[in-house]
Amino acid sequence: MKVLHTISSLNIFSGGPSLSVYLLVKELRNKRIAAQILTFEGKNSKDEMITQVELSLKFNNT
Repeated sequence: MKVLHTISSLNIFSGGPSLSVYLLVKELRNKRIAAQILTFEGKNSKDEMITQVELSLKFNNT
């Protein structure tokens, strides 16, 4: 199976949709599914994409 996700941006400041797509594709790849993301480049050189930064997830038991 091959999966292609399209999203307008993976900017770290875009929040939920960008992070969700990134994590979904990452997990699909862990399950050996050929998954890719198609997106536009950032508007300027200072834009950081989710894949360019280290993600640290913290889960709270609240």
